[in-house]
Amino acid sequence: MGSVLRKIGQVLLGVYVVGVFVTIPYCNWQYAREHGFLHWLFFGQVVPTARGFFWPLWVGDALLRPAVEREHADRFLLVVATAMRADPAGATAMGADVPRSLDEILKYRRMAVELGGKVSPRVLNRIYPDLGTMFSEKFMKSLELGNKAADNRDPVLFQRALMLWRSWQDWYNPRQGEISTAIKKRISPWWFQK
Repeated sequence: MGSVLRKIGQVLLGVYVVGVFVTIPYCNWQYAREHGFLHWLFFGQVVPTARGFFWPLWVGDALLRPAVEREHADRFLLVVATAMRADPAGATAMGADVPRSLDEILKYRRMAVELGGKVSPRVLNRIYPDLGTMFSEKFMKSLELGNKAADNRDPVLFQRALMLWRSWQDWYNPRQGEISTAIKKRISPWWFQK
């Protein structure tokens, strides 16, 4: 019995050591990429190296954190980025090429609507209060109406879409930092959160 336990212990120790050899360089690379090489070189080697030693916590966190919430948070961020890409000011802020035609703008807006249809408002509401409700009732409806208005050349629909968009912005913009923090908590392991 003792030799079996010793063998299991040796295997577990071997897996842990291999994990350390993989995660320490990864954590240091990630830290250097986020904070800059010089900051990492002079100040940052201790924290990412310590994180690498505690890699089993990552596995536990990844298994325990609801994958559904991560998936919908990722989709939400993608939808918002895609919608921003359709807006010339948003594209400029993202460092992307500014859309040159209405067709190009509508392409990104339609893509955002398609992706947004796969985001659960209920899951977003668990991440941040009313995020899913406002996302579906203001943000998504604004995009959908705006697309219909462009297709039908309907100024009334366009005004309704614009009112919904402003309502979304009035709600979202003051909360953007809190929402971003809440999303990071859902998609990042706790030891990578700042």
